[in-house]
Amino acid sequence: MLLQLLLLMVLLIIIGEPLRFLLSRSFNSFKNLDFIQSCVIDVYLAGLILYAIALIPLHLFTTAIVLGITVLSGILSIFLHRNLLKKTRNWLIIIGRPIIIRDFLSEHKVAILKSTMVFGMFLLSLWIQLAPLSSFIFGSIHDTTLHALFVEIILENGHIPATHQPYLTAAIIYPQGAHVIFAYAYYIMGMIPPIAVFYVSPLFNSMTTLAAYYLGRRVNPTKNLDIIFAFIITFVSMWPTYITWGSNPFIIGFPYYLICLGFVPFLYDSSNLKVAEIFVIGILYGYLASIHLAFYEVIIVSAFLWGLFKCFHKFERLHGIITFPALCIFSVIPIVPFLYRFIKYYPYPGHNIGLPDDMVADPTSPPSPRGQPSQSPILQIITKFPEWLALNYNIHPDLILRIALISFVFIALFIFSYSFKKKRDVLVLEKIAITSLVAGILLNFGTYIFPVILWSRIGFIIYVSACLLISSFTIRFYQLINSIMVRIFQKVTQNNKKAIIGSSMAAIVIFSLIYGPFVYHTVFRRSGSLRVLYGIYAITSESDYELMTWMKNLPENATVLISPYESGGFIPSVSQRKIVFPFTAYLLSASYRRLINLIQQEMINKTTYELLNKFEISHIFIGSDSVYQWGNIPCSEDPKWDPLLFLGNPNFKLIKKIGDSYLFAVSSNPNPTFVFQEDFENFTLNQMEWNIGQLGHGNYNLSLRHHVNGNRFLEIEGIKASSRLLYAVWMDRKIYLPKTSDVFLSFNLNASQTVPPNTVSISISNPNYSQSISFVTPSPIYGNQSNIIILQDTQGFFNFNLSELWMEKLNATLPRKLIIEITLINLDVNSPTLMTIDDITFVVHNSED
Repeated sequence: MLLQLLLLMVLLIIIGEPLRFLLSRSFNSFKNLDFIQSCVIDVYLAGLILYAIALIPLHLFTTAIVLGITVLSGILSIFLHRNLLKKTRNWLIIIGRPIIIRDFLSEHKVAILKSTMVFGMFLLSLWIQLAPLSSFIFGSIHDTTLHALFVEIILENGHIPATHQPYLTAAIIYPQGAHVIFAYAYYIMGMIPPIAVFYVSPLFNSMTTLAAYYLGRRVNPTKNLDIIFAFIITFVSMWPTYITWGSNPFIIGFPYYLICLGFVPFLYDSSNLKVAEIFVIGILYGYLASIHLAFYEVIIVSAFLWGLFKCFHKFERLHGIITFPALCIFSVIPIVPFLYRFIKYYPYPGHNIGLPDDMVADPTSPPSPRGQPSQSPILQIITKFPEWLALNYNIHPDLILRIALISFVFIALFIFSYSFKKKRDVLVLEKIAITSLVAGILLNFGTYIFPVILWSRIGFIIYVSACLLISSFTIRFYQLINSIMVRIFQKVTQNNKKAIIGSSMAAIVIFSLIYGPFVYHTVFRRSGSLRVLYGIYAITSESDYELMTWMKNLPENATVLISPYESGGFIPSVSQRKIVFPFTAYLLSASYRRLINLIQQEMINKTTYELLNKFEISHIFIGSDSVYQWGNIPCSEDPKWDPLLFLGNPNFKLIKKIGDSYLFAVSSNPNPTFVFQEDFENFTLNQMEWNIGQLGHGNYNLSLRHHVNGNRFLEIEGIKASSRLLYAVWMDRKIYLPKTSDVFLSFNLNASQTVPPNTVSISISNPNYSQSISFVTPSPIYGNQSNIIILQDTQGFFNFNLSELWMEKLNATLPRKLIIEITLINLDVNSPTLMTIDDITFVVHNSED
């Protein structure tokens, strides 16, 4: 997968290179980029091109066109760089090549060393992030399922459509700038949408290292900010690496945000900035908005603050008054379709069209928490800020390293404030860091006035500013250490060259002591931490995936009910079948929530069937595992659906089971009075979840035989192997009842060949076996037990009012969850215990809510 992702990155670079080359010939903001800078911006220019094609509603975003653009871009890139390729060819065939190579390396050794180190950090980061993924099939069952659905919709429509059809009727308001890149991975690499979203995200996550190098070299080309900021992002920063719960477009946008930050100073510091160049930068900012709005919000406010500062201090920079509005106008162009839908449909319930008409006001409670977590009051944030800093895992997982990281940031802030106050040298990166930091803080406070601001994501962007400040601290601290060490070594050695070498070595040792623990944590502990974090929400199993793939055999109009806690959200992107519901605002439907809660409470009653019919549910999918918390809040009850709730219920037919994954078909005309029926006609006992056990020494035989009419029944035979004690064999399983009154149990039994003291019984127990009643054939072993009901005949059809018998025998109400157990007891070694049983049925009369 590592090589596949690198190939994907190369292909994106090829697509973006012709556009970057043309921009570099026309605009200063795209000139003087080295190889790594060119590559990382090429990737996003490719994304912009693919996004522009996908926006056109003419079904142009297809395999043929995407492949054609890739090939054409490759040919065009070769043509545009033909002179460079000729020089390279000539350079390689020169007779004195070793000397020339040595001279070239000597002249460019620093740049080559930096590029090699940065690319090495990128590969290390990618390897660390890919290693945990081998333990999982897909990513988060929440965010990743939704983004995989978006990709699937793009693929099926050949463009970014206006609605979620054919899966949902609501309009697509979420910008799709990242999803075209996932779709490209499908076209080129054959990755199905969930795989593309899951694996492409770490690629872009790792590209944050390259983008950090881009920004550092862009704002401070003469110093070492490029390599230092890349190092900080790779080894010190926790984010975006630890984003494992989903938010995949946000991950895609992280590197691009750093690239866009590099344009902020240029917008106001360039005296000959053209309108065309502002237009290009605005379009690039607009593409950032199409990837994730949180980045766009911060970058726009940062640009505003930068321009405001420039205009306040230098009146000749008043062109910024025109630059900023123009930038805002141009940047809106790439997201106009989504902005229009957002404004038009915002007044509707759930802020969209086509949603259920019973949307609920509370979006945070299970089973459908939506939106961002609630934000604490301002006063509480301020008063608890020191405690939050010290204890917050989101700053760094390790407490000691967390304290060190916080200390670096505060030292950097102190140095900046001191330098600014004394009007001394202030680094450009410090200006960028402070500007974006203030922008993020303002936006966070702005959420109390404008709830549409994505404050929970802006917090991670503030973290980027902190990393910039740590980089400035590193640069200034290195300068301080180096100057001190040079003076010391000059006094000791009396040789400037040796003093410089010695001071550099000493600085390396000091910084190794400072940042060595961060490197150790990243290299040796990060993958393990990521594996644990992925495991919370990446619960799709091999059997789930195999069953979803098999579900392509279902009718095209099939509608599958899924649990919001299980992996069924991937069904549309794997099987191309409709589900109720994806991780969207549809989860806020009151009737949907009621349906989910009824199943969660193991209640299949008349209302359940009415709701199944309302949503036109044809099938029910049950995954092998479930998540057990929403965010940091554990689920109040076990969220895992029990297949036994449906298995054996005649209104639900098991049509496929793979491992612990189940698919049921829902009856088109259900009868709520029938709760359970075992006629032994379908599948094996194991597939119907009967548990088999035995006690003592003996042998048993279970066989499914056929009546004269062809129907099957179960025959059980048991005989003990020695004359000591008894031998018993039993089979049991759980039964769920919608109510506890008017419950009837019936069965066909033939135990006529079982001679006392051997006996057979059908027992009904509560889940912990503390209460039970048993229907038994005559045998002296039972004595006068009050909970024993002796069958008057050993052969025939038997029907009992279980609710009345339970009250009569145990003076208690029948539990809704029962255990049925069929037992054979063999006491006579010379006579086997034999029985046949069929049509075990639980019926609930007058099944109302």
